[in-house]
Amino acid sequence: MSYCVNCGFQLGENSKFCPQCGVPVKKINCSSETVENRTASMTNGYPSQRMNPIRAMVCELCGSNDVVKTDGLYVCQHCGTKYTIEEAKKIIGAVTIDRSDELKNLYLLARRARNDNNSENAQKYYEQILVLDPSSWEAYFYSVYFQSMNSNIAGISSSAKKVTNCEESTFRLIQENLTNTDARTNAIKEVVEKCIILSESLFKASVNHFLSIGESIRGNYHGETAERICATRDIVYRCGDYIENMFGEQFAKVLSVECWKEGIKQHRVITYHIAHAYRRANKKAILVYVDKIRKYEPKFKLS
Repeated sequence: MSYCVNCGFQLGENSKFCPQCGVPVKKINCSSETVENRTASMTNGYPSQRMNPIRAMVCELCGSNDVVKTDGLYVCQHCGTKYTIEEAKKIIGAVTIDRSDELKNLYLLARRARNDNNSENAQKYYEQILVLDPSSWEAYFYSVYFQSMNSNIAGISSSAKKVTNCEESTFRLIQENLTNTDARTNAIKEVVEKCIILSESLFKASVNHFLSIGESIRGNYHGETAERICATRDIVYRCGDYIENMFGEQFAKVLSVECWKEGIKQHRVITYHIAHAYRRANKKAILVYVDKIRKYEPKFKLS
C-alpha cells in the first residue's frame, strides 16, 4: 500500500502526483496505523500547528523538505532522520533562496505599468520589489510617487508631503548604491523630472478645484488651497535643495535651478492670488530662492 509522504493520502499504483495535495509522488510502504498517525496531525490536508512544519529545512539524508518538530527534535517524515535544534539551525542557515528571477519579473511588471501610467499596478509592484530589494532607489521612490499620483483633492497635501519626505532618502540610496557615473546621473535626472511633473500636476489640480468653487464662497477656501499649494511647491523647492547639497554645483546649475523655478511659479500664485494676508512673508521666501537661482544664472529675473 502506497501513501503520499506530504499529506498521507492513499495513492494509486501508477500515480505520479498526489491527487489530494499535488506533491510529486515519493512512494513509501507503511501500515494503516502509520497513516492514521500521520493524518491525525493534519488539518484539511495541511500540517496542524502541533506539527510545526519547517519548510526551509531539507533533510541531508534523503532531500525531503517534509521536516517537523517533535519532542524537541526535527524529524524527517520521509526517512525518519532526527536532528537536534543546533543541527537544524546549521542546515536552515545554509539554505539560500534565489529570488533573482522573481525580482526581475517584478521590475518588468513595475516598469511596464509605469510606462503605461498605470499608477495602481506600478505602486503595487514597486512595493513588492521594495520588500525583496530594500536598497532600490527606484522601488523606494516610485512606491511613494505612484501612491501620490492616485491622490484625490482632499489628500493632495499629505501626498505631496510624503513625496517631499522621501526625496532625501531616495537621493541617499542613489548616492550609496549607484557607483557608475552615468547610471547615477540618469537616476538623479529621472527623480527630478518626476518630482516636477508630480508637483505641477498636484498644483494644477489644487488651483482648478479652487476656481471651480463659486465666487460667493471661494474666500472660505483660501486657507486650505494655500496649504495644498505650499505642499506641492515644497516638492520642488526641497528637491532642488537636496540636489545642491548632496551632488554639488555640477547638478545644481541645471537641475536645482529647474526645480526652484517651478517652485517660485507656484509660490507666486499663493502670494498674489490666495494668501493675501501673508504676502510680505511669502515675497521674502520667494526672494530666497531667487537668490539661489542667481548664483547659477546671475541675470535671472522674475517675469
